[in-house]
Amino acid sequence: MHKPRRGFTLIELLVVIAIIALLIGILLPALAKARRAGRGAVCKSNLKNTGTGMASYATDFQDKIASYSWRAGMVVINEWINGPANGFPDDMQAAMWQQTEILRRRTGRVDGEGRILNNTLTMPHRRYNHLVLFDYLSSQLPEAIAACPEDRNLLLSAASPLDPSLWASMPAWPGISLNKFNGERVQQRYPFSSSYQTIPNAWAPEGLAYAGQAWVSPIFATTHLFTVVQADGMHGKRRMSQVVFPGSKVQMFEHNDYHGNTKNPFYAYQEAACQILFFDASVRSVPSADANRGWNPSDPTSADTFYYMYTPLSTEPDRLNDDPVPVLYRFTRGGLSGIDFGGSEIDTGQPQ
Repeated sequence: MHKPRRGFTLIELLVVIAIIALLIGILLPALAKARRAGRGAVCKSNLKNTGTGMASYATDFQDKIASYSWRAGMVVINEWINGPANGFPDDMQAAMWQQTEILRRRTGRVDGEGRILNNTLTMPHRRYNHLVLFDYLSSQLPEAIAACPEDRNLLLSAASPLDPSLWASMPAWPGISLNKFNGERVQQRYPFSSSYQTIPNAWAPEGLAYAGQAWVSPIFATTHLFTVVQADGMHGKRRMSQVVFPGSKVQMFEHNDYHGNTKNPFYAYQEAACQILFFDASVRSVPSADANRGWNPSDPTSADTFYYMYTPLSTEPDRLNDDPVPVLYRFTRGGLSGIDFGGSEIDTGQPQ
């Protein structure tokens, strides 16, 4: 006689498996949400550390906001670059050479196949103003805190900066010349870009330069180009003390909302709530719907905001729709004297 073996019946096993599957289904979204929240905390820490660096830079350099500082007429010849013998022709060219010098010096890519090429096609400020700060902090490039932990395309490219298959390119959009964006000298810089951008008025003055043109202003066709007056002696001279409302004035912002919306919308979409570094060194996630609408500094008599088309790079999130979006805190009425959140736009004294 054999004693019957004790064990689970098939029905009992199926019930246990069903319970485990149910628990996994309940826990996985919570775990994913927790991981996303953790990456959001890292993102805030990135911006907080950047803000601390900005404050330290201003302390050491006459209250200046970190930005490119080389000027027209400077002659720079060293082991990393061989600049024009007669000096840089204007401030913008000087900034372009300064960016090249920083990248070569901080990466060691001076010669050979991976050499950093000098880029005289696109302005260095919009995606790469942070390089001046990281150079001041003696960082090796790429720098980890430049990338949001949810910005996977940038993180992959930063991990393999010599892999051209990971570089960003510009898809065809109406009214945009692709020659500037899709050449090697522009694309090879993508691994050193940042998920966070400095507002234009941190490196260029607000107001009209001449002939009714602002020093820097947006254009309708794309969010990747600005109109910039290449005047000598003006770029990179902004000071922290010029910010009137530091707790309400954006200094740097996450280009896309990588934490509050699964579609990762561009900062100017009303659905976005990006991480923002303010001039008082605080970092907050604020809905774009709560921001003042912004303006076109080249049209100061208009009370209307300015709208432009979000034109994502190949590595950036898609459009939510084909409608133009407001410039918001990228271009604030009143510049560094303006308010982006928590109040109305500052009256600049121009007729409305």
